[in-house]
Amino acid sequence: MAGKSDFKALKSQNGRLRKKLEEAEKRIKELENSIIEIEELKQPEKKKIKVGNWNIVKSGGYYRAYQRIKGKLHGVYVGKKLNGARAKIDAWEANFFVKQS
Repeated sequence: MAGKSDFKALKSQNGRLRKKLEEAEKRIKELENSIIEIEELKQPEKKKIKVGNWNIVKSGGYYRAYQRIKGKLHGVYVGKKLNGARAKIDAWEANFFVKQS
């Protein structure tokens, strides 16, 4: 008879351990998801800025505008702030196309 009671006790203990394991696995998943969310928040938000057909990129605290013209990538220095970006790009384009003619 002692064998049956030992078996029942072990079966009961096994059930409790399985439940604890499931809860621990669920908590691990929640923590992994939290870590992913935190890592996404750490990533700097990359905004796509366009002025005309030009892509604006901030690098090292300065803005530059890039565009492919006739298969070649061209870049224009815009400055630390975007004010006047359109005027700088227009001036560059005017100069570029005058040189091309």
